[in-house]
Amino acid sequence: SVDGFTLSCPASVAEGGPASCTLTNTNSNNRNWPAVGILHLSSDSDRALVRGVPIDVKWGSRTPSASLDEEVEWLGPELVGYSRFDWDGNASPGGARQIPLAIVDDKDYEGAERFYVSLAPSGRRGLGPLYANRQEIVIAQSDSKSDEARLSGLQVLANSSNNSNNRVTGFSADQDSYSAAVGYRVTEVTVIPAAAHKRAAITVNGAPVESGEESAAVSLAAGSSTAIVTKVTAENGATKTYTVNVSRGSRPENVSLSAGGFTLSCPSTTTEGATLSCSLGKGSGGAAGWPVVAIIHSSADDARALIAGDPVIADNDSRFSQDVKFASPQTPPVNGYNYGYGELFSGGSKSVYTTYGYQKFDWSGSASAGTNRTVSIQVESDELSEPDEVFYVALAPSGYTGLSKLVDNKVPIVVRE
Repeated sequence: SVDGFTLSCPASVAEGGPASCTLTNTNSNNRNWPAVGILHLSSDSDRALVRGVPIDVKWGSRTPSASLDEEVEWLGPELVGYSRFDWDGNASPGGARQIPLAIVDDKDYEGAERFYVSLAPSGRRGLGPLYANRQEIVIAQSDSKSDEARLSGLQVLANSSNNSNNRVTGFSADQDSYSAAVGYRVTEVTVIPAAAHKRAAITVNGAPVESGEESAAVSLAAGSSTAIVTKVTAENGATKTYTVNVSRGSRPENVSLSAGGFTLSCPSTTTEGATLSCSLGKGSGGAAGWPVVAIIHSSADDARALIAGDPVIADNDSRFSQDVKFASPQTPPVNGYNYGYGELFSGGSKSVYTTYGYQKFDWSGSASAGTNRTVSIQVESDELSEPDEVFYVALAPSGYTGLSKLVDNKVPIVVRE
């Protein structure tokens, strides 16, 4: 009550159903209608929002209509969301009006929620009177746990500059098997699953992935198909599985890539203890500065041939050693080598990244059309019995000092024991 007015509401309401409060003038004379409010408090972990997204409670149609005053404000250490109105004119003795509330059904399984109805003297615009004169209303739990275990979208990303990113076409939430094909130079892919229900859980090959986020990289074997399994678990435990079989092209005899008018060509396979010779040549067109040449390894590869330091592998791990490096000196000599490691996030995700070890250089000066040089790569012999390993050669425009363009423009080379 306030100023002789009484607001009477049900103590509990149901999602999706209408609710109504009655405002009555209990005075013996005419009085100005008071301000009526609904509000939520940040201190309530089970609060039903009356301001914000998604909203849980809002006013129904009031007769007669009245303008609203809506805001979210701090009151001391508490953030209060509110929606308030008052009618113009006076209420006669015993006069009453209905104040309908719309309780939104969000279809989410959740416990009981609460909000507040409030009264303040007519014309008062401060939040304090509403906050001080409030009563709680509970929205009873009414939904069941969702059985929605489908995806609304699924992408397979081929992380290579010359391959289309979206490798799943014609996705349907009810279709559970797909095929995709990539070229030989694509050694790993990631997937981005999107859940149809916001509280469904997703795993990709057994590892948890947030809806709409990119998974960890999945390595692909050359000349064969790799299954990527995405499992969706609904709130009620129901599951649905989607499988994408990604086929990678067979290994050619030679691999090549281009940047800045230059082409680097290498044998696709080498052996331990060998010196690998790659040809770097300038195509047609005017003279251009020699590009950056790099050798790289990726932490996404279980059988990676190490190029330089790798924070994922301990320095004292006897199973690993530096496997590949540029032969020194190159002919003609280079000014110096730059090596180290870097981490790149995938698709903007802050939880999924790949670590790359690298060594790179570029020759000073420029090359005219038809000019060729040999890039020599030394493959070490570690005398360990192990399966085939992989590293990458990469190319970027002259003077490039970063890592991402090299990672995007690389081709794999297999090291056989």
